Amino acid sequence: DDARMPHRRTACLPEDHELSTVLYDSPDVQKVFRHLHGYELKPSEFPTEYREYGAHSKGMWWHKDLQMWDKPQVEMVYTVFNEDDRTRFQWQSPDKKIRSISPRQNDMTFVSVEQETLHRVTPLGLGSRGIIKMVGVRPGSVPMESMHVEKRNCPMV
Repeated sequence: DDARMPHRRTACLPEDHELSTVLYDSPDVQKVFRHLHGYELKPSEFPTEYREYGAHSKGMWWHKDLQMWDKPQVEMVYTVFNEDDRTRFQWQSPDKKIRSISPRQNDMTFVSVEQETLHRVTPLGLGSRGIIKMVGVRPGSVPMESMHVEKRNCPMV
């Protein structure tokens, strides 16, 4: 269980974990990340997280991601599996309209903390969902106290 969010299971992976290495070293992920953000994606001090949301999970309420570096990070969510047809990733666009997608296996979403995007994941029905969360940090960024607090509370494998 994850004390930060009791209705999900989380495993925080060490930097040298094979899964972290594969994702951060992926040429496809690198190409898309560099195109969208203008810098190379490199492992950060914050661990890669594997999360599972079970049947009837509450998802995640509307929120803005916590800034953890002096230069706002980009948070990425890769959908490993989604066996629930009710699950939606929703966000508020700059024009204040609510946008929505149904995450499918192999989808990756990017949320820039700098944009302060309000977003959520709707509650699940009978199925479950598994994701990998990664963090992209601008070169020269300095971790804030919030990163250290979040890292301490991340259940390491």
